[in-house]
Amino acid sequence: MKVTIEREGYDSSEKAILPEKGSSHLRRKSRRVTGLAMMLGVVLLLTGCGGNGGEEPVQEVDLSEISRQVEAFGKVRAADEMSVSLEVPARIQTLQVRDGQQVTAGQQVMTLAFAGLEEEADNLRGELAVVRAEINAQAAEVSGETARLLQELGHAEKQLEEAREDAENRQRLYEAGAVPKEEMERYQREITSRESQVENLQLQLNQQAGTHQIQVRREQAALLENRLKRLEARLNLPFLEENAVVCPFDRAVVSGLEMKPGDRSEAYQRLFRFIDLDTLQVEADVLEEFIRQVEVGAAVTLIPVADRSRTYNGRVETIADTAVVVNNETVVPVVISLEDADGFLRPQFNVDVFIDVADE
Repeated sequence: MKVTIEREGYDSSEKAILPEKGSSHLRRKSRRVTGLAMMLGVVLLLTGCGGNGGEEPVQEVDLSEISRQVEAFGKVRAADEMSVSLEVPARIQTLQVRDGQQVTAGQQVMTLAFAGLEEEADNLRGELAVVRAEINAQAAEVSGETARLLQELGHAEKQLEEAREDAENRQRLYEAGAVPKEEMERYQREITSRESQVENLQLQLNQQAGTHQIQVRREQAALLENRLKRLEARLNLPFLEENAVVCPFDRAVVSGLEMKPGDRSEAYQRLFRFIDLDTLQVEADVLEEFIRQVEVGAAVTLIPVADRSRTYNGRVETIADTAVVVNNETVVPVVISLEDADGFLRPQFNVDVFIDVADE
């Protein structure tokens, strides 16, 4: 970009190249030419207007190396958070941290008492142990052939259950596009084959004397096992170790913790959030008239309002595909990475954002 300054005594057609009145350079602060360029133009104008009135050649100043920036306002946020809620009612026993405190991986936040859940699980385990003992006792009384069939049936039923669980997992991957259709069809054929194997063994056992009662007990045991698995799955959570809530991230902040010891939480009630401090980024709003100048990968300078002597670097990661209205202005949300984050930056900090743009 060149700025041409007219000197006194030259043709009036040679004019200084300045932004038009009412242009975006003057209307908004979001896009700026650095102050250095403006100061340089003023100095050259003053130099040209004073002096001896003699003719001097037109001076051209190359400003192509002076960067231009789109300015915006942003907030520090975490890309990864985890909401802590339970599928069952619980009572808060102890609290080890306070709201807003930083925690590390495995650190306890609170301990819980699950009303009736542990007792129900213990009862199911006891019933299951009794039924299995009865199956073993009855199996010892039948013939060798029957015992062999019973053993094979138990093994076949276990393989069928594993095949179904594997197929369910593969189905989710298939729906996400990670598993080809041919592989899903192969798993379905395997399930059909194992179902036929179980049916054949059951038919052979029905022809043996004394096996009906054993089969009834096996079905009863299967029902108890399924109930116990469903119950345990409700507490199979990444932040739960036995009856303690622990931090699942390397570094995190506890946010929104309002519970106190003795308080009762209902099923699916959120207790608080873990905010992952290793995934901090900046979310900024760019005015719509300047978004065309912002590109993914553009360098960004970030200055926190909390301490303007600090400067951080980042890059534009994503640009939203839709605009939103904020304070009666149409803006486009932009996500910016933090390349040199340190312990000073905190979630929800306000930052001034300066996005480098290419010369037009």
